[in-house]
Amino acid sequence: MNNVLTSCTDDYLKIDPSMIASNSDLLFEDVYDLDDVISEGCYGTIFKVFHRSTNHIYAAKILSRIDQKSDEIILKEVSLLRDLKDVPNVVQIIDFFVDDDYMYIVQDYAQGGDVIEELIERGAFNEIDACDLTYVLLQTIRTLQDDYKMVHRDIKPDNILLKNPNDYSSALLCDFGFATYLPKRKNDFLSRRCGSVEYTAPEIIQSKKYREQVDMWSIGCTLFLLLTGDQAFEDETMTKTVANIVKCSYDIDHPKWDSISDEAKELIENLLVLDPNQRWTVNQALTCDWITQNIEQSAKNI
Repeated sequence: MNNVLTSCTDDYLKIDPSMIASNSDLLFEDVYDLDDVISEGCYGTIFKVFHRSTNHIYAAKILSRIDQKSDEIILKEVSLLRDLKDVPNVVQIIDFFVDDDYMYIVQDYAQGGDVIEELIERGAFNEIDACDLTYVLLQTIRTLQDDYKMVHRDIKPDNILLKNPNDYSSALLCDFGFATYLPKRKNDFLSRRCGSVEYTAPEIIQSKKYREQVDMWSIGCTLFLLLTGDQAFEDETMTKTVANIVKCSYDIDHPKWDSISDEAKELIENLLVLDPNQRWTVNQALTCDWITQNIEQSAKNI
């Protein structure tokens, strides 16, 4: 269950498509051949594609041009990804095309699929693998926050790709459609209601002002799911799920947690905190016992 929460926003970037199109004199089909469908969603379809000259494999997100507002959302994502060029563990945009009916975002092809697919297959991750993935995710978010003053606002397993199967160091954060820059002044806040409800921080759901701490909540929800196979706040109905989120009501005493370390529980309990100012920062999470101990063990196993 991934229910998207979204409302109008004032943080769109006003961009001319021709200014960021990689091949403004060429059509998408002049450069790429379509192959299999990777996934389909309400906003478009992602295809496996081959570059006609190099035969290199990429993924192409093909999105319908519905109206000016939807165009602006797509253009904003492309602009943000261009700004994040060469950032480790962020999906890289390769090409961008625009015609009368569609926009085409060509990006890295992830052979390992997305993490939600892996989770469905495995049921749950062991702590070493979950930690390797969480470590990469935290490092990526630290780069976004510190170097780019950016917040993602839609972190979830569906938006984490594995460039190489079973290699969690190759994880790529993707889908920057809800991402935006943070206000320059620390006393200024964001207000847009957006994200996937099950991973969305309570301050967003309650239409409160917020900053980068919302991404830390989403990482907590993601880690909870990785370790147990269950959503932290999911209930019988969406109304009850939302009520659980705004009360921060989740069960960490279930028998499933008996085999999970206290250090992992500590991280989750310090990420899933109602007060964003009391929530662990990305640096606190990166230096917690669970991360440092498991990363050290992973290094020994190489």
